[in-house]
Parts: sequence; structure tokens; C-alpha cells
Amino acid sequence: MSPAPASRPAAGSPCGQGIAAPARYDHIYLFVFENLSYASYLNDDLPYLHSLAAKCGLATNYSAVAHPSLPNYLAMTSGGTQGLAGKDSSPSNPGSLAADNIFNEVKLSGRQWRSYSESMPLNCYHADYPPAPNAYYTVHHEPAVYYADIAADCKNSDVPQGTTTSGAMINDINSGNLPAFAFIGPNDDGGCRTCGGHVDPQKLDGYLRKWLPHIFATRSYRVGKSAIFITWDESDSTSSNQVAMIAVAPSIQAGTQSPIAFNHYSLLRSIEEMLGISNLMGSAATAPSMRSAFSM
Repeated sequence: MSPAPASRPAAGSPCGQGIAAPARYDHIYLFVFENLSYASYLNDDLPYLHSLAAKCGLATNYSAVAHPSLPNYLAMTSGGTQGLAGKDSSPSNPGSLAADNIFNEVKLSGRQWRSYSESMPLNCYHADYPPAPNAYYTVHHEPAVYYADIAADCKNSDVPQGTTTSGAMINDINSGNLPAFAFIGPNDDGGCRTCGGHVDPQKLDGYLRKWLPHIFATRSYRVGKSAIFITWDESDSTSSNQVAMIAVAPSIQAGTQSPIAFNHYSLLRSIEEMLGISNLMGSAATAPSMRSAFSM
């Protein structure tokens, strides 16, 4: 699908800046939220997110690949569900999953990766915290702790996110010590759906409103060398696994929408291509890329 006709970006808009997409991006940020169907995304009270999609790009036919959460997190980072479709288990033997993954590929390219996990009590923490069912940090939402080939790096690269005033992620943003690939896991709902963790619709809008302007203000983003993806692990419906995918980069024309059938494997392929990684993993090798649809 061709991008929507170009329109003058609103003042301060993060997209539609007339900047050509680079052959290789310096930084990719992936925000993953929990359990929201595409229909619910359209109907929920998410003014910041809806405004961002209107200013940037929205995939209108994007799907998760399984239920429940864990296989989707593995799919979007390794190109397969790794035999764990239908499972939401914590790693019985942390760092033992023998599957290549985007974290490892970034490392092999000589660059850094980070997983910023909100409410994680310690680096590379391998259990829910507090213990389920009251966890705000949910380990099966954090794929970096599962993979064997990055187990030695996990203790330094999988870190508590912190807040927009202190902690690892804001420090890296402010210092310019940004990873090539950042996986960002907002916190869970602590067993209280009405309280809402940042993975849930009740609070995710405010969470993004606080964080994204800090990324937009980085020099890398302003010159068009950074991009952001925002999606959900799976739908809250058993009849359809369609979820929203929002693409954000200065090169994206405002209001771009694509009806192409993309999925989490398309996301992984796009990230690999944008980072110049040629080893397309698993089902990402045959999934359609989202780059041309969103001018990224």
C-alpha cells in the first residue's frame, strides 16, 4: 500500500518531517503492551496513542501469532514460538532456550542491546515480583531472560527501567549511551485489573506520554536515525488475534496506514533489516517487511 498523501506535520509532530529513512538505523525502540484487541484499541480512551497513530503510522491488519503471552514475546524476538505455544511459564532453567534471537544478533554485530523492564527488582530477574498473582514485574513478558546465547550478558543488559526522572533508561537517553535495540516492558497490573499496570489500557496512554518525548528529543531521533514500534503481545479475544501496531519515525508520512497482513514475524524482520542484520531468523525470513509500507 502506498503511504497516505503527505500532509504538513503538526507543530512538534514526531513524524512527517520529510527526512529520508536511513539504510541502517542507529536505534530501534520496541514497546510491548498486554492483551488488547485491535477493536478495543480503536474504541478505548487512548487520546495520546490515537493522536500518535494519526501523526505517524498504523498497521490496520496486524496480528499476534499465538496465545497466551510468552510465545508471542519469543516470536517477536526469535522468529518462532520455540515449542512454547500455549504456555506462559517462567523459565524453569533461566537462560537455557537454545534459539537465536535479536538480542544476540545485535551483540554479534558489535552493538549493544538493552531490555528495560519496569518494576523489575534486580537486573535479569528470573521470577515474578512480587510473587504471582500480585506481580507488577512479570517474567514471561521479558524474553531476554530466556535465551542461552545472551545469558552471560543478561545481568548487565536486562535492567530495571526506572522512571522519567531517574534510573537506567532515562540515564541512557540523557547521556546518549543508547542501545541499538531496546526492548521495553511496562509493568503489569499486580493482579488488579481495575488498578491497571502500564501494560493495560487504563495507564498505558499516560506512560507513553511521559516517555516518548524524551526519545523524540534525542539527536538520533531528530536526524532520523531512530525509530519506535508500539504493539501488543496478543488480543484480549479468543476469536481474533488482531492487535494494533504503531510505527513512529521522522520519515513516516503523517497518517500513513497499511492494510497488509503483518504479524510479529514481520516486526522482527523489519527490525533486523533496519539494523542491518542479514541473518533473518525463523519465520521472519518469509514474513513481509513493514519498511516500505511505512517509509522506514
